[in-house]
Amino acid sequence: RAADSGDHAGTAVKEARDDAQEPRDDWFASIFAAIRGALAFLSGLLASVFAVLGGMRGDSQQQDRPVRIVQQSGAPPVDAQSDAPVYSLGPFPGCTEASNLRAPGRRFTIVTTAALPWRTGPAGNALLRGLHLARKGCPVVLRLPWVEPQDQEMVFGHTETFPDQQTQERYIRQWCKQRAGVDLRKVPLQIRWYEATYVEAVRSIFPSGDISTDLGPDEDDVLILEEPEHLCWYHAGRRWPELFRHVVGVVHTNYQVYLADLGYDGLLSNPSLRDSLLLSFTSLVCSAYCDVTVKLSPAGVSFPNDVIGNVNGVRKEFLDIGDRQARRREDGGAVVYFLGKAVFPKGWSELLSLLESAGGRCADISISAYGSGPDWDKIAERAAALRQGELASIEVSQEVDHADECLRRYAIFANPSTSEILCTVTAEAIAMRKRVVLPSHPSNRFFLDSFADRCHAFEAGDAAGFEAALRAAAAAGPA
Repeated sequence: RAADSGDHAGTAVKEARDDAQEPRDDWFASIFAAIRGALAFLSGLLASVFAVLGGMRGDSQQQDRPVRIVQQSGAPPVDAQSDAPVYSLGPFPGCTEASNLRAPGRRFTIVTTAALPWRTGPAGNALLRGLHLARKGCPVVLRLPWVEPQDQEMVFGHTETFPDQQTQERYIRQWCKQRAGVDLRKVPLQIRWYEATYVEAVRSIFPSGDISTDLGPDEDDVLILEEPEHLCWYHAGRRWPELFRHVVGVVHTNYQVYLADLGYDGLLSNPSLRDSLLLSFTSLVCSAYCDVTVKLSPAGVSFPNDVIGNVNGVRKEFLDIGDRQARRREDGGAVVYFLGKAVFPKGWSELLSLLESAGGRCADISISAYGSGPDWDKIAERAAALRQGELASIEVSQEVDHADECLRRYAIFANPSTSEILCTVTAEAIAMRKRVVLPSHPSNRFFLDSFADRCHAFEAGDAAGFEAALRAAAAAGPA
């Protein structure tokens, strides 16, 4: 610079000093970032170690019991049930001005791991959350994964594929108008896409690059990460709390159960090793990238900064169907169905295994199962084997929307899945006033406690208990 400035020697000297200062500033910033990252890592590691030790002791009661936190700005947090202080191994989700999401003028960015027509919780709930906020007048940017057409049939099943993002967005806009009663042209919600890849090994979609590099100037206030662990396992960009005033993660999937059902070989076939790795990395990324992590139920991994509470809901359409069905439904016998994404860990493995273990005791109960996804063909093969062996009367069909007319004749929804933190499809079935057959599991506590008159529980994996719950639901008549 001094050579180019020629006659401005004084300016050149000052610039040289500034240039010398910049590396030192960068060095201090790097050291600070490394220390902060190390603390986040230790926080996650310690949390996972204590979680593993708790599991080895068989202390399931501690995992199952929700902590009801009472905290105000400037006051220590306490457990509302015991008045005892609540301690955290990592940064505790404190009450701040930035965490007040009810304040006027808040702007929301929602990033999720799935998009319609893949009818899974992170796709539906993220969209409905965005619609709810937008209808209240809050500007919302909904970031959805774009999967290339060659992978779409694997992801969506034999439903629909899209040549480009604009075509899929038109599908979503039409769905919002027809199913949710919201015209996106009349609310402040924008749909933006990020490049994503379907990973067969985990039957899931992951970002192909760094989503944070594509943020618009209006995206810096509140970030909601639907499935934060999933989104951040491979996140290589800047920490989300550095880019947004407040970051909330909403955990949908119990990956400890989900991964166990995928049948890995080698090192990951060892449950202790697999769970230890999962707990460590999941706790690490959620404590490092989220100000607060919301778990929909007590199920799954515990996080240093978690709060337990159901922040999901159902479309009004399901409540309207329930009201109509209640007025006209008659006791027409046991009509049982199951609906879920067609991957084995999402309830299909449990359902088929229970019917196999029942040894024909459920053969007189007709079960219709619906789903779309990468495991559909294998699921259909196992169901066919059950029918041929006269062990069960189960038919497997392609997935339809849960509010579709063809599903309204069913009176009983059987869902043996334990891989969700809280299952949206179960909530929809209850809203339609159906009886539900569920395993006694932390992920179902909300339903079993709040809708005991419509729930029929059995112990997970118990074929005899599953049969008894089905028959009890059938004998109970309309809900």
